[in-house]
Amino acid sequence: MKNYPLNLGLGIFLIIIFITQNIYADSRTPVFIEAQADDSVGNQLIYHIRQGISKSKTLRLTNKEDEPRIELNIVTLDPKPIGPRGEPVSNLQTVYSCVRIADILTRKSMIGHGVGICGRSNVKNVADDIVALADKAIKSFERIKGLDDKMGKLKAEQDHKLWEENFELGIKVKALERALEEEKAKTWWEKLWEKKQ
Repeated sequence: MKNYPLNLGLGIFLIIIFITQNIYADSRTPVFIEAQADDSVGNQLIYHIRQGISKSKTLRLTNKEDEPRIELNIVTLDPKPIGPRGEPVSNLQTVYSCVRIADILTRKSMIGHGVGICGRSNVKNVADDIVALADKAIKSFERIKGLDDKMGKLKAEQDHKLWEENFELGIKVKALERALEEEKAKTWWEKLWEKKQ
């Protein structure tokens, strides 16, 4: 019984930490990496980009396709430079292309792109530069996402207005059909009455 207040305090402290970590994780911008790296330096580059994003305070990795996100489409190639004896030397560097895209689910918009050469000795620095560019892309991503949200609301309002107009038109058509039926019935009775006389 003596440890009850201590255990309660520790439990509350752990709950607060758990909640704040979940809020922190959810507030970061999701990033999806689509990579094609068939060379070892390119694979190292992709690995360090993933590590940089996972350690970022503003970005997080995602594989979910149902959430707006920044996509990094990265392709690397080993240029196989010629060695001193005229033979191709591989695994010394990679040529990379990185396209940053805002994927807002309804459409995709290119935010930026870059190409470069990365040697084995500066893979981490180049990866950090690519992560920094992804971080700078957040403003563009949020702007595009905001515009898309506004367009979605506008479309929803237009759809609702169109539905209301169609509904009102349907009521008018039903009223006209009823009036036509009444007119037909009235005309029929009048013709029948004329025949009797």
